[in-house]
Amino acid sequence: MTGRVTVQSERGVSTIVLDRPDHKNALTNEMIGQLTAGLDQASRDEEARVVVLRGAGKDFCTGLDLDEFYRSAEATEAEHRREADQIAGVLLRLMQLRRPTVALVQGRALGIGATLAAACDLVVASDGSTFAFPEVTYGFVPAFAAAILPRLIGERAAFELLLTGRTLRATEARALGLVSRLVADEGFDAVTASVIRHLGAGTVETFETMKHTFRELEGKSLEEALAIGAAWNARARASEAFRDAARQFFSMA
Repeated sequence: MTGRVTVQSERGVSTIVLDRPDHKNALTNEMIGQLTAGLDQASRDEEARVVVLRGAGKDFCTGLDLDEFYRSAEATEAEHRREADQIAGVLLRLMQLRRPTVALVQGRALGIGATLAAACDLVVASDGSTFAFPEVTYGFVPAFAAAILPRLIGERAAFELLLTGRTLRATEARALGLVSRLVADEGFDAVTASVIRHLGAGTVETFETMKHTFRELEGKSLEEALAIGAAWNARARASEAFRDAARQFFSMA
C-alpha cells in the first residue's frame, strides 16, 4: 500500500486523514503532494469552519518514509530542494489557512509528523501519545522543526529536543506548550468531536483576524503589541459580524 491522503467535509469541518496505517502513516512524496492538494481543497471550502488533521489507525504520523528517503541519497541538491520546498509549502499552508487547524494526535508523532502537528493552531493529543524529532539520529538536520518549534516552546527547550531527538510523553509535551489539550485515550473521539464543534461555532472572519493578529504580534514590544491590538479591536468592532452579534444580543433582551 503506497498510502494516500483523504479529505472529508461534513458539518463545517474539513478532515484531512493521513491514510497509511500499515506503515504508521509515514509520508511518501506522493502523499506529500496529496496533502498539499488536500489543504488547498480545504482552503477553498467555503462551508468549512475548522480544518482537522489526523492519522488513520493507531498513530498520527511517524515522519517521512525512510526507504524512499534514503533511496534519494544520490539525487542532486536541486532535486532535494524541490522535495524540501514541497514540505515547506505544506507547513506554510497549515499556518496560513484562514480556518483554525487542529491536529488530533494519537500514538506516535515523529519527525515531520510532529512538525506537522506543531504547525497546526491547536494540538489535541491522547494521554498515551508520544512526540519526537529524531532526525539527528539518522544523520539529518531537523530544519523544518527548527523553524517552527522555538516559536512554540522557546529556543532552549527546542534546541534540547532537536539536539537529542528524545521522545516526549504527552504530559511533558503539554507542559512545554507543544500540546494544547490532553484527552484520555478512552473516549478520545467523543471529546475531540466536542472541541471541534465548539470551534465551529465561530465565523471564518473572526478566526482569520485572530490568526493574523497572533502572527503580527510576534517579536513586538509591549507598546507595539498594544497598538496593534487596539487597531484590530477597532476593526473587529466595525465588522458586520460584530453588528450581527449586537443585533442578536438586543433581540434576546
